[in-house]
Amino acid sequence: MALQAQLVTAQLTAATAELTAARAEIVELRAKVGKNSQNSSKPPSTGLPGSRPPKGKRGKRRKRGGQPGHVGRFADAPDP
Repeated sequence: MALQAQLVTAQLTAATAELTAARAEIVELRAKVGKNSQNSSKPPSTGLPGSRPPKGKRGKRRKRGGQPGHVGRFADAPDP
């Protein structure tokens, strides 16, 4: 019985150490993934295409067309 307890304790210790190492690696990899040319020392040319968020288009200030009530001028229709 004591031998089994020691074996289980050793396995638990090994698993805990492995879990701690894996968590540290995850933190390091997440930090690497979060970096791009905007928030690191890399030049912009090394950034992946589309890595920047798209800029929002500004709304037009005026509507298309002439003033209300204005009669437009059109070219005459060709004779058939």
